[in-house]
Amino acid sequence: MLLSTFLCTIFYTSTYPIIYKTIMSTVHKNFISINQIVTCSSIILFNSIWNKHSNRLFKYFPVLCILEMLCTIVVATYISINKSSITSFYILDTLICVVVTRNIICGGNRLKALRYSNPSKRERFDNSNNSYASLATIIGASIAIVLEMDFITMVWIAAFGNCIDNILYIIVYKNLVKESKNGKKNTN
Repeated sequence: MLLSTFLCTIFYTSTYPIIYKTIMSTVHKNFISINQIVTCSSIILFNSIWNKHSNRLFKYFPVLCILEMLCTIVVATYISINKSSITSFYILDTLICVVVTRNIICGGNRLKALRYSNPSKRERFDNSNNSYASLATIIGASIAIVLEMDFITMVWIAAFGNCIDNILYIIVYKNLVKESKNGKKNTN
């Protein structure tokens, strides 16, 4: 999970200065406000749903990760074909974020809770995770300073980083499920 945080953060912080600069200089302020409203509403809605149905929803975590990878690739392909449609990209990216990514975040919270059920282990994980994210942000921001790539290239690099992140999450999920099954078999 720490490797996922580290790699994803490098990809994110090295590409998103260009992506956000392009979006914020192109998209109307009302879309940005709507994005905030929809995103926060999604957080409230899906956190509530996961709080009630986490046991049932968690088994779909890998499917959500795969769905996000596919959606990200489709949107990157779309923006590559329709280069002038930054607003459409922003709307599609927001929709993926509020539906799929939000559920992955909720599932990731459950994954962390199950994997680090001991408060001391969870505290060490959270502290290490913050340190890895900060180091990766320093590296990614430094890369962003020297990168001189266009918006489309940055979208593809970010999509690649997102896919790596989700693949690593699926691996962690599968290992956790396998450990859980082996633990149950060993106790019988």
